[in-house]
Order: sequence, then C-alpha cells, then structure tokens
Amino acid sequence: DEFLARKPANTVPGRIRALICPHAGYVFSGAVAAEGFQQVPKDTNRVVILAPSHHLGMRGGGSILDVQAFRNALGDVPVAPAARELLQNCPFFMSIPQAHAAEHSLEVMLPFLQRRLASFSLVPIVLGQDFDTRAMAEAL
Repeated sequence: DEFLARKPANTVPGRIRALICPHAGYVFSGAVAAEGFQQVPKDTNRVVILAPSHHLGMRGGGSILDVQAFRNALGDVPVAPAARELLQNCPFFMSIPQAHAAEHSLEVMLPFLQRRLASFSLVPIVLGQDFDTRAMAEAL
C-alpha cells in the first residue's frame, strides 16, 4: 500500500497494453514495481502474467497452473477461462505444478494488482526456455 500511495515519477500517455516489471522482494523492487502497476488502467479485467521460472528448467513453452484461483492474504484471484483454453489448444502450454510450487515471480505481482484493480481475472504463465516466442505471442 505504501508503494502504491506514492505519486508516480512518470506517467505513460494513453492506455498501456504491456508492462515489464521487476519481481524481486518488495524491499528491493517494490517501489519500481508500484510505479509500473500505477500505469495499469483501473478498468483492466484480465491480466496475463509471464513469469520466469527460477527453479525448474522447462523447455519448449510455459506452465499454466490448472486451478480455479490463486489465493494469498488479500484474497482469491480467479484464473481466467482463457487460461484453460490455452492449455487445451496450444501445444507449448502445459500444466506443471512443480513449476509454480516454489516460484515467487508471479505471486509477488498479485498484491499490486489486487490493490490497483477492483476485479480482474488472471492468466498465470511460468515460462521455460527455448520456445517459439512468435507462436506464443500469437496464441496470447
């Protein structure tokens, strides 16, 4: 809350469609992350997070956890139906629970979004290495 309460040093004109954001611990990157999340329009209703895998080497794509919601201290964030569609229709997306079990890169972003947005659904993707970035971008 403290980071999001600060006035952003810079603002982006227009409506942003993507954000590259740090995902280290809040003491290290919270202020910078908050500046980015303050640019996200408050009426955003679906968020796709592409998070790197720090603990599990995956080749050829990414993992989308096949769950109904992500839960943290601020409550549940529903997983968008589009996430299940990606799992069913795109060969480079799979559900690998181990990829999410010890991974912080996605979870550290959720509280910023929960405080910024009234209501949103999530497409949570933990990325591996060596995948066709163009095909993945087209699928998304």
